[in-house]
Amino acid sequence: MRVLPVFPVLVLVPLLAVSLGDSLAQPAPRMARSDRAATAIPLERSPDRAPPAAQWSAAQRQPQRHQPAASALRPPPDTGIVRQVEIVPRQQTVNQYLERRGVVADRPTVEAFRAMNPQVTATNRIPAQTRVSAFVPEAAATRPATTLQPRARVDMAQAARYTAAVEVDRTSLIQAKALQLPSSAYRRPVDIDQHRNLLASVDSTARLVAQRAPALPSRELALSRYYLRNANGVAQQINAQAATRPIGEPELQKLADASRPVQAMQARMVNGEKPLEFRQVTVKVRGEDGKDLREPLRVYVLPAGLVDQPDDPELILELLTLLSFERPTSPSTGEVQRGEMRLWVGPDFKYREMADLVMARGLTRFMPVHGHLLDTASPDLLFMAPASITVPPAR
Repeated sequence: MRVLPVFPVLVLVPLLAVSLGDSLAQPAPRMARSDRAATAIPLERSPDRAPPAAQWSAAQRQPQRHQPAASALRPPPDTGIVRQVEIVPRQQTVNQYLERRGVVADRPTVEAFRAMNPQVTATNRIPAQTRVSAFVPEAAATRPATTLQPRARVDMAQAARYTAAVEVDRTSLIQAKALQLPSSAYRRPVDIDQHRNLLASVDSTARLVAQRAPALPSRELALSRYYLRNANGVAQQINAQAATRPIGEPELQKLADASRPVQAMQARMVNGEKPLEFRQVTVKVRGEDGKDLREPLRVYVLPAGLVDQPDDPELILELLTLLSFERPTSPSTGEVQRGEMRLWVGPDFKYREMADLVMARGLTRFMPVHGHLLDTASPDLLFMAPASITVPPAR
């Protein structure tokens, strides 16, 4: 069992507005409220294609009694969609969940939802305390979940493909600019082919991810986009550098390092596998008395790169909601991607607050998890409270 050591903090961190003692002293709720757990995440837009939209349905289900006014079920003017991630507090069918979120539960939509959320049972039921992800109308995401609301047809397969296509568009633009560089932009002739081959590998992987996006679980699609985005970011910097100094071995090595996870994803998908591999990790939290804490503490997970160099708050928020463990600790067992990850423990349902803390570079009490290096069947990680618990400032 690995225990989180307490390191001296070398940077000044703003004083937390809520103390751990106050946080843990609160009585634990018996069941997480759906509105408390839900997080709406806007889609990243591509300038090269129109974003997916909701098509409001004219037919509305009418209640048997207490007929509402016509305006109560009038479709709102906004037809944009967002990704909704939440912990479903009680067992329900996929149809019930989608209808309460303002989505017409037709067969293609249910099938796309099942692909995004493989934990759905064979009978189309969502178990209690299960994290689900769906594309829903933006207007519906801001309303309380109820069956008495307008419903829209949402092409979730198209929406999933669009989120991946953003990286395809970015990759194509970067590759096109690199092809326009003259030979004088490189230190050696061999650097030209190496640069173009690396970019071609990223481009082909991005297109493969976009092609298979509708069949990928939400967390795998989001992580795949993250690794593609990382490689694209480095490639973009190298293109810009060429205007002032030649591209050589150091720059290409940096691009090769950023592309390594992308190439691994491509190899897995070519072999018919999903792009990423996960393994189970168990987290325990113990108090000063040596006993497991029973308060609802969430296990938060992010790729190491986003913790070390945070630069995209919406991406951080999306990955936090999709990668963090579904059930609170202690103990709690979840799946962590086999890569360089950061894992920490804090108060429940503080996704936005934790994202703010990461963006402010204030996260210090985390456990580095090298998923591909762990050799035990189910590694245990131990956090000692209160010293190792992260309590973010109030928003």
